[in-house]
Amino acid sequence: MIKKRVCWALGALLIAVLVLIVMPQFMNKHYCDSVPPKEVRDIAALEAAIKVYYINHQTYPHTLSDLIGSKVSIINSIPLDSWGNEYKYNNPAKVSNKRFEVISLGADNKIGGEGDNRDIFLIN
Repeated sequence: MIKKRVCWALGALLIAVLVLIVMPQFMNKHYCDSVPPKEVRDIAALEAAIKVYYINHQTYPHTLSDLIGSKVSIINSIPLDSWGNEYKYNNPAKVSNKRFEVISLGADNKIGGEGDNRDIFLIN
């Protein structure tokens, strides 16, 4: 009886480990395939620039313009998303959980939506 329980527990553990290995890869692939590559690159670049700004100033920038307006510009210009809209930035002072957000509001430039109108964001 104990042997059956041990075998069942090991089988369940093996299945759980396989699910934990496979699911994140599937989810990341699905998410990355659904997000336009330009937004992935732009948001990653803005995230890196915000972190460099934080390292240099011990505070997050108030706006994305601070990344190019400081004595030493971290990036040359603030990119626009695929639809020609500015990325939105919420610094930790505006967000209660002390994390910054970089957001593309999609083609319609409005909160929410589906398809090309969906929001693409990074919460760090």
